[in-house]
Amino acid sequence: MPTIESLQTEIEKLRTKNAQLLDEKKRAVADRDEVKQQLEIMTAEKDKVAKELERITIHQPRLDFIEEKAAPGMADTLLRELTHHFDIVNVEGRDMLHHKDGTPLTISVRDDATGQEVQKPVAFDSAGLDALHENKILTSLGHLLSIPTPKGAGSQGNRGHVASANTYNSKAKPSPFGLK
Repeated sequence: MPTIESLQTEIEKLRTKNAQLLDEKKRAVADRDEVKQQLEIMTAEKDKVAKELERITIHQPRLDFIEEKAAPGMADTLLRELTHHFDIVNVEGRDMLHHKDGTPLTISVRDDATGQEVQKPVAFDSAGLDALHENKILTSLGHLLSIPTPKGAGSQGNRGHVASANTYNSKAKPSPFGLK
């Protein structure tokens, strides 16, 4: 049978071990809290960087395209009009227009091979915006889109006339009419 002294020494050992375990627990909780705080800081920074990356890689190219495609001073209005009616969704690396319910926006085009009407998804590009206006899906785009302007010799004008660099013909016979 154990003696009182041996039991008291055993109790002291257990109290010491208990204090040691409590210290270790406090240190582990403090370490956990510190790691948790660092994780929160890193998560916040990751979210900030992800938003900046999205702005640079997705939104800025879209805004640049809208600035290029819109009539002067109408870029904000054009973007607001598009996003009011449609969502711009990245599908396999290409921006496409979708209805607000998530279904892809499609237009009917004639297939050259079969001669039948087929549904073609509308991309968020120059041809897609022109198709929206031409197919009367979004008629309000007419005054918001810029009119292409021909520049330089050899470019085709609005009426299909090709500009030439030299319009003066030195061998032309002078007109018989007018003052001499």
